Amino acid sequence: MSGETMESSAWFACYPRDLTGNTDHLCNHDFGAYVRALCWYYTNGPLPDNEDSLRNMMRVEKTEWARTRGNVMEFFQLNGDGKWHQKRADEVIAQRDELIARKRAQTAAARAANPKNTVTTSVTDTVTDYVTATQSQSQSQVQSKVQVQRESRRFAPPSLDETKLEGAKIGLPDSECEKFMAYYESNGWKVGRNPMKSWRAAMIHWKSNWIERNAKPNAKTGRSGHAKPDYSKPF
Repeated sequence: MSGETMESSAWFACYPRDLTGNTDHLCNHDFGAYVRALCWYYTNGPLPDNEDSLRNMMRVEKTEWARTRGNVMEFFQLNGDGKWHQKRADEVIAQRDELIARKRAQTAAARAANPKNTVTTSVTDTVTDYVTATQSQSQSQVQSKVQVQRESRRFAPPSLDETKLEGAKIGLPDSECEKFMAYYESNGWKVGRNPMKSWRAAMIHWKSNWIERNAKPNAKTGRSGHAKPDYSKPF
């Protein structure tokens, strides 16, 4: 394909790791609709703000449109021009079109310098140049995303209000939530010798032990009572 006839919609960049990672929550049907939307975007530009056009573009039945629309359109933002934009797609399209324009200029210059030879620019060459030009940028984006994911997985101790709110959900009294906070704050939020990973899971375990303690009969009265918590056991 010559540089004069090659259209900017002939290809678009796809980063599989980012695509699958960002859409992991989508079912196969909605994922297919999103890919169709991207193909349309890279070929025609921002998506129209028209429900029928969007649904037909993504090949979605009317009965499934409400769910699919909510899942797919979260990747786009409606701008003042009345169209749905995606920042990353716009950046990639701008880079792609700039590269193609540069290739066309190089082809025209080569033909002018040597009109007897036929100079062509293949789509493969253009894609290779594009990948090379954006490789470092892509790697940087991936590393940044991995760092954010790692930081998001780091354990953050809850506040007393958070533990009481969670206690209300699982049926644990405020007094036990306060004991829970006091115990784990004193031991550095560890389960046994290991750092705690989920305080909500620890609260569920605390509740189980609390119920078990209350169910034990009192040695003197024979009635169930509030036995002294055994903090030597890991929760």
